Amino acid sequence: MKYLLVLPLTVLAFSAFAQSSLCEQKQQDIQRQIDYARQHGNTARVAGLEKAEAEVGSGCTDDKLKASHAAKIRDQQHQVDERQRELDQARHNGESSKKIAKRQRKLDDAQRELKELQSTAY
Repeated sequence: MKYLLVLPLTVLAFSAFAQSSLCEQKQQDIQRQIDYARQHGNTARVAGLEKAEAEVGSGCTDDKLKASHAAKIRDQQHQVDERQRELDQARHNGESSKKIAKRQRKLDDAQRELKELQSTAY
């Protein structure tokens, strides 16, 4: 009988820990970027990252973080779709290979950014 109570309590405690760790993980990532920027003397980047770290620390909740991340993914997906349409249009109109290559690079960059966003938890 004890085991029946321990398992749900353990799962509940573990899920609470996992939920709070998203904000902490984001703060740690920002701190790593701050350290890197300081090592390379990029004071403007440090200032921006410190502002971001303060914003994350003050109002971070997992729901807000997940919603914001989902919105970024949707926006980036729209960007990928737009870049694909532009490339298709350029091919259809018979534009020069230079212009088509430029549009392909833009599409590749947008797809890379989308994959990066999709690979992060926040």
